[in-house]
Amino acid sequence: MPNAESIVSEPLEARAPEIIERVVDSHFAANPTLEKRYGNAGKEKCRADTGSTLRHLSSAVAYNNPILFADYITWLRSVLAGYDIPVGDIVASLGHLSQAINDILPQASANAAQQIIHHGLGVLDQQVSEPDSFVAEFDTAVQYVDKLLGGKRHDAFNLIHEAVEADMSVKDVYLRILQPSQWEIGRLWQLNQITVAQEHYCTAATQLLMAQLYPKILELAEANACHHSLVMTCVGGDLHEVGARLVSDFFEMAGWNSVYLGANTPTRDVVAMVEERNVGLLAVSATLPYHLKAVEDLIATVRKNSSLEDLPIIVGGRPFNMSPNLFEDIGANATAADGQKAIEAARSLIKL
Repeated sequence: MPNAESIVSEPLEARAPEIIERVVDSHFAANPTLEKRYGNAGKEKCRADTGSTLRHLSSAVAYNNPILFADYITWLRSVLAGYDIPVGDIVASLGHLSQAINDILPQASANAAQQIIHHGLGVLDQQVSEPDSFVAEFDTAVQYVDKLLGGKRHDAFNLIHEAVEADMSVKDVYLRILQPSQWEIGRLWQLNQITVAQEHYCTAATQLLMAQLYPKILELAEANACHHSLVMTCVGGDLHEVGARLVSDFFEMAGWNSVYLGANTPTRDVVAMVEERNVGLLAVSATLPYHLKAVEDLIATVRKNSSLEDLPIIVGGRPFNMSPNLFEDIGANATAADGQKAIEAARSLIKL
């Protein structure tokens, strides 16, 4: 049964197109210089940005969680700063969004949204510095990122293979190099220091490197075989799978049979696989707040199955890292920030 927060967020989603148009029209009418500065392309970009803001706002309202929206606003501020778009434009846009919501939505929904927007505006009042590098503390990770950004994929791979040959464990490669490197690539894109194409290139390279390291993972899997199994998945609509793959590989290294389903997997197919393989754990990744509803729906569907109602479920991803108790609101048993912590959480849940 939907909770009160979900009910008040529904009008926000249902009337999103109308709200977006109202915001864009009001924003450009109130500041005619925007048309001169950005033209029609800028107006289309404003629609897209407003739509993204609305999706994040809706998720924050649905879970009564202002932290989710504040995190998005912090990210948006950083991204737009890379394009020399002033904070004042964001403040103005949120003001128009607030007014549009007041004009269009029922009072309960409007009030809930206003509280979340107010919290987001508070973030913009704060002085913020550029996000710190995720790889600065480990020189090999710095070199790995630099080589990938320089288009030297083979050199980057050789760097990692040489580290492994010099007795660096695959676990340490994942935790100290690959995971922070992915975060660093995201940070550099956020700051407009690399392009989307560069981000995709680096991510694809890391996925290929992980495949090359898989024989080492199989050796650990055979040595640590524990006869436990899990399904690891991303929900439908979530195309970001590297984090989930990292966690899946950690379970393999710990001796688990990890049934990795990858990105954008429909709920019915996840449930069918959980039943078919008779696994003892389900692990689900959510990259963005607006993926949370799909995670919650997946968990609810699993719980409706009498044979799976007690199945332990672990969730992970940025929304849960930002709001550590969020996993409880969507019906999961635990959350974990990385592969090692996921193993520890699983052992606690299953009493290993």
